[in-house]
Amino acid sequence: MNKNAYRKPLKIAGYTLAGIVSFLMIITLIINYGPVQNKIVEEANKALQEKIPTKVNIDHIRVNLLYQEVSIHGVEIEDLQNRKMLQLDKVSADIKFLPLLSGKIVLEGGDVEGLKALIVKPSKEEPANYQFLIDVFQKKDNKDKSKKETKKDSGKRFAVDLNHINIYDINVKYNDYDIQLERGNYTKEFHGNHFVILQNGKAKWEATTKKGKESRVVGIGLLSA
Repeated sequence: MNKNAYRKPLKIAGYTLAGIVSFLMIITLIINYGPVQNKIVEEANKALQEKIPTKVNIDHIRVNLLYQEVSIHGVEIEDLQNRKMLQLDKVSADIKFLPLLSGKIVLEGGDVEGLKALIVKPSKEEPANYQFLIDVFQKKDNKDKSKKETKKDSGKRFAVDLNHINIYDINVKYNDYDIQLERGNYTKEFHGNHFVILQNGKAKWEATTKKGKESRVVGIGLLSA
């Protein structure tokens, strides 16, 4: 068969691909352009502040359509006692591109960097300091049935198919417990195997003994499974 017969379809495919890449680049540049970026962050903070009754702040949101990634930088949430309950340097989500064309979001991975969390639960009877967040997002509006239908539709448009999760520089304080982790990775391979790696983790707490309070420390250098 004449080689020229393949040139036209290949050219069309090449131009189409170049057009898609150019379009994604342009949209990415527009979204991350200073004034547009500031407006997106302003609206995001406003929406969160209307829903959450404490101080909430996001410094920066970045969208990269070429790499199918959305990242949020400088997240801070206070609890009802005005304590810094959650601080995040960066959290990012990897989203599959093709489902987006049909209006569906499929989360396939993510990264968490520089997480500091303060979890306080004074007693079994008293709620934890993060309980108000659970209450906020679990509220149901029984008055408006159309809202329920919208929620059902939106649920169908979001799916999770995790292939990887990476976490770095984690510090969690839970009452008297201090938990630190330098790195954690979860990976799902094509043939279905799952791998988990934890590196340089440490837990420290105060234990009450006959001699009084003593500090206890448990650490791991490298753990893989």
